[in-house]
Amino acid sequence: MDAYKNITSREIEANLNDGHMRVNRIISLALLGGSFFFLVVVLSLSHKNVSVDATTEMNGNPDIFLFVFLAIAFMGYSMFMMIPKLFLRKENLIKRLSDENAEGEMSDENGALKLIGIDRTLLIIRLAQLEGITLLGLVFLFIGRGGQSILENPVKLIFLLPFFVMLIFVLNNCITIEKTVMRIENNILSVINNL
Repeated sequence: MDAYKNITSREIEANLNDGHMRVNRIISLALLGGSFFFLVVVLSLSHKNVSVDATTEMNGNPDIFLFVFLAIAFMGYSMFMMIPKLFLRKENLIKRLSDENAEGEMSDENGALKLIGIDRTLLIIRLAQLEGITLLGLVFLFIGRGGQSILENPVKLIFLLPFFVMLIFVLNNCITIEKTVMRIENNILSVINNL
């Protein structure tokens, strides 16, 4: 474990090659892209004329969708904030950084590469949480669209907010090497140094 305490940001940056960053970018942009294409479908269908018979059923209680969505989004974003603390607890981190692989043999993997792998795993978990909340908002937007377009009813724009939260998170955390190195330093190395 002491070997990990000596890892510097330059060593992480040296091991974080184009292949690692390409995988991070592909994963993050693919998850964002799925939500984006679903958003395009929802927006294109919201501009089509819907018959009155089809809309009366959904217009009865649109606030229920909003309250359910806000409650689930609050729980989802709370877990989004708590997952790094749970994932990087001392016991879990020691287990992930142990020098033995699944067969009980000593691993000769570079320590910086292990930290990059842990960061990628945490990134995928957090992106999946954001995508789940985003898709839930888009589904509620789709089934509760009624006869009005999204622009005519500003309350429906609340269902779009998770998409923009996910977009900001991806652009802020997943694109540049500097942000990835900073994330590894702040989230993982700080915990290791306190062990």
